[in-house]
Amino acid sequence: MTDTLLSLCIPTNGILEWVKPVVESIYKNTYIDESLYEVIVTDNGSNSDFAVFMEEISRKHDNLLYKKTQANGFLNQIECFKLAKGEYIKFINHRMKLVDGSLSYLINFVEKFQKDKPVTYFLNGSLNLPQSSSYNSFDSFMNALSYYSSWSGGIGIWKEDFLAIKDFNDISNLFPHFVFLTSNMKSDQYIIDNRTLLESIDDDSSKKGRYNLFYAFAVEYPGILLDLLRKKQISSDTFLHIKNGLKGFLAELYLDFVIRKKKSSYELTNASQYLGVFFDLQDLLVSMSKKLTRKVLHKVRVRLK
Repeated sequence: MTDTLLSLCIPTNGILEWVKPVVESIYKNTYIDESLYEVIVTDNGSNSDFAVFMEEISRKHDNLLYKKTQANGFLNQIECFKLAKGEYIKFINHRMKLVDGSLSYLINFVEKFQKDKPVTYFLNGSLNLPQSSSYNSFDSFMNALSYYSSWSGGIGIWKEDFLAIKDFNDISNLFPHFVFLTSNMKSDQYIIDNRTLLESIDDDSSKKGRYNLFYAFAVEYPGILLDLLRKKQISSDTFLHIKNGLKGFLAELYLDFVIRKKKSSYELTNASQYLGVFFDLQDLLVSMSKKLTRKVLHKVRVRLK
């Protein structure tokens, strides 16, 4: 039997309307030998209908593992990765299905790089970068990623690097994927793969999570970056570059969820307090004003067409 090359890990809280099309998008590739890859779904939710669906589909596919877990929130990612047997482990967000050809591409990626094992981040077309970019240091890699390193959906890790991680205790509850992103700091080959491999099923913010949005992105995430800076794993230029990009992202979040009161499941208390930990509030207000002006101008242009 062929060794498993790829593990697709889908940690979830059991929302059937999301995970069902994600799993189906994987298994629609009936021409691909299922022994080449595996699918692992770890469920920390309480949806009995979801459990029934997963148990039914797992009986049809020997390479699918479904497991209930008590892991809290995003730490479910860790539990899912621990079950993986593939040479390369790829995180799949439970709201993003594979586009046609993605499974073949990922399997070919593993076959191509299984000797060199570069640290790779799958950006999914999120930035204006080539389809594939190489970097020779963690610092230049992080600089290119900017604040998109906060997105766990781009994460993948070689099983060899995963097994080398000794401690999963001292990690961020909100961004546990950083333990994978920083697992091989001695690598001299980093890749940002910017091909669009996934497409979102549902961007409804009312269902995305119940964590404090501004604590996560204005305190916890820049705190992780500051720790990397203090350890001299990233440069001050990279830290400031990511922080500047993050400022615009936070301004947009504040406009959407605090000022416009867009419906969401996020906790939004103490937003101004959290924004003031790493950022100047007056500077953020200027960013918000610029973003608001651009959106208004865009709407005017659309109406004039």
